[in-house]
Amino acid sequence: MSYPYRCSKCKQRVSLSKHKEAYKRKDPVCKACGGSLTLDKYRRNVEGKKYKCLCDGYPFPHRMGSKMCNENDTPLTEEDYRDFYRRMSYGD
Repeated sequence: MSYPYRCSKCKQRVSLSKHKEAYKRKDPVCKACGGSLTLDKYRRNVEGKKYKCLCDGYPFPHRMGSKMCNENDTPLTEEDYRDFYRRMSYGD
């Protein structure tokens, strides 16, 4: 998962692997101009809703096309079902 940020000076998009506050040594800056980064709330909302699925494959909101999702085109094997229900029952 990546976190979308925008430069406060040049408005260039930057994706970070962690939240900006999680970087301990120094705050990440824009590679183009060296400006500070702010969280891009619009892009975060759009990307989050774009892939959200509420089908019956999982009992929670999940990413569309994931393994047990009804929108997934890949046929599931018996081993996939066994692994899924084992994890659901034991909480792995």
